[in-house]
Amino acid sequence: METEDIFIQIRDKLHKDNIKLWLPPYYDSSVGSEVEEIKQLAISYSTSLNLCYELCYSTLETLQSNALEKLSQIKRFKENGLATVKIKILQQNTNSKVVTKEVSLNMLGCDLKALVCEEINISTERVKLITSGFIVRDENSLKSQGVKNTSQVLALVLNESVTNLNEDESRIREIESTKADTSLLALDDGYMQLEDQCGNAVNIPIKEKKALMVAMALHEKGRVALKEHNYTKALIFFLDADKEFSQCNSQLLNNVDNCALLNLDIAWCYLCLQSFMHLPEAHERLKKCEENFHKSYGQNFERLIALKGTSGT
Repeated sequence: METEDIFIQIRDKLHKDNIKLWLPPYYDSSVGSEVEEIKQLAISYSTSLNLCYELCYSTLETLQSNALEKLSQIKRFKENGLATVKIKILQQNTNSKVVTKEVSLNMLGCDLKALVCEEINISTERVKLITSGFIVRDENSLKSQGVKNTSQVLALVLNESVTNLNEDESRIREIESTKADTSLLALDDGYMQLEDQCGNAVNIPIKEKKALMVAMALHEKGRVALKEHNYTKALIFFLDADKEFSQCNSQLLNNVDNCALLNLDIAWCYLCLQSFMHLPEAHERLKKCEENFHKSYGQNFERLIALKGTSGT
């Protein structure tokens, strides 16, 4: 984790300094990497970031290599149409593993999952793939689900214990059952009255009400898993809830803070799973969370103060 933290620090500083390691003076297409320039940059960064020079130098070398490989992947994609996908496999009690696959974007989600399972020798029923904050569905093509060339995919492996296989399978069925049950209950206006932060009734179309109630139910199940520190299970529930929330219009979501709290929970899961490839997404979710809280309670919580009479500080 310490190495990944250094990687992130140096990558962010390169971005802020607008330094591109694949261009001169750090790289020349005719001679390759300009070692002396990289060394000087490592000296500068080790001082400004208070990091070990050797680690700075090796990290810069890795970042340069990664950038050049990405350019190569883009070139290959233009030539043969095969997309390069980087997959990080997270399995309980096992070090994470990163694999790279060249695939057709017309491939189904289940086919990509099968490739992942070949790497770790487990059944496909025990793996969930996530990309750009969405669960990859087995029956749809990768292209239709937003997977692109150079995309990064997170592969979550459910509990590997054979005795828990039925529990893991029932969890997947539980998601679908929850969706169906809450959708039926949503048809009953007396089942639940939706209110905003001030206690005012929120009137919404039945379709959006169903989606909102499904999302809230899935979110709550994810929170139960979160309290049990089962971050893999929690993240799956949370992302399913996020998909349901997306069916509600933005004005509705501005009136309730459930979506903001969900984004906070998803970001927390990424952190607990040490999925650093999802830091940009986590950052965006935290920004949305902050914006939603400001809309709901005011920039300085003035709406909350007006309601309760004090800020509590």
